Amino acid sequence: MNTNENLIIECLNELNKNALAKQKYKDYYEGNHSILKSYQMQDSRSNMRLVFNFPRKFVDNETGYILGKPVNYISKSDDSAIIYAIDKNTSHWDKEHNINLRKQSEIYGEAYELNYVKTEGEFSANNTYTFECLCF
Repeated sequence: MNTNENLIIECLNELNKNALAKQKYKDYYEGNHSILKSYQMQDSRSNMRLVFNFPRKFVDNETGYILGKPVNYISKSDDSAIIYAIDKNTSHWDKEHNINLRKQSEIYGEAYELNYVKTEGEFSANNTYTFECLCF
């Protein structure tokens, strides 16, 4: 498959279009619950609003539980050179990258990973739901 700039831009536009529909998930994770914006004040009851951010607690606990130990790779063909290459090329960002990818997956129900080689020849990847912070 030929990958060109137009295809990448089309994919990014599709992600950003879908991100608008997922904004509610991000708001809940960040503690911007709808009850804080659309609460009907009444004289017949207390109007105190106490909100505990259960979505953030659940996502952070689940991510910590699943990735509490480092991710290990194994080769189905018993090729140790492949495992060595993966470890060598991902060691500079692997742990934080996996945590962020899993967290995005928990918040939005899906996550995407973009793998690329920097101009210096170093392998890297970016993961986010919208790729709005991706800079080349």
